[in-house]
Amino acid sequence: MLISYFAILISLKLSHNKADKWIPQNSNKYTVTFTTIKKSNGGVYPLVGAIALCLLFFLGLNNGTEGAFLVINGIISLFFFMFTLGSFPIAHPYKHGQIEVEKIEKI
Repeated sequence: MLISYFAILISLKLSHNKADKWIPQNSNKYTVTFTTIKKSNGGVYPLVGAIALCLLFFLGLNNGTEGAFLVINGIISLFFFMFTLGSFPIAHPYKHGQIEVEKIEKI
């Protein structure tokens, strides 16, 4: 799980650095505050359940197959961290009516 976590953090850091190069240095900065309209669909909860299930199998087995559950857990953890840390672009929930703009402030 740690490998998955650090892989996603490195990927996000590289993406942020790439985006910072595209933005001019003298551009204005704004803070946009959103409020939720609808609840999200809770798309990451099945992944948490699968991670817990793999952990329980790993702890309960001692016949040499527990390594396979670690590999499966690592793959599931990668997707979990991609969805939670990466998140969707803000346009996706805005277009689907899950959030609305509350205020825009210039920094």
